[in-house]
Amino acid sequence: MWLPCYNAWLLVLLLVLVLLLVLACCIAVPGVTASQAVFWRLPTRYLTGTGAASGIAFIVSIGNLGALVKAFADALFGSPTRASW
Repeated sequence: MWLPCYNAWLLVLLLVLVLLLVLACCIAVPGVTASQAVFWRLPTRYLTGTGAASGIAFIVSIGNLGALVKAFADALFGSPTRASW
């Protein structure tokens, strides 16, 4: 007779964990979005001319490299959605 009670506690625990995850995302996403403006201003603040262009190009290339690594990781470890290339 303890099995239905056990399932109810698991359901409550799962609900609490989901709510905590949603709350964490609600806090993290605005923080990451707000930090992007500061991150993109750094090359133009400390560098001028071609140096600033090189700094921005470096930021973009790191982002593209991250997308490439993710595609390889999906292909290597498997993913529900396979790599698009």
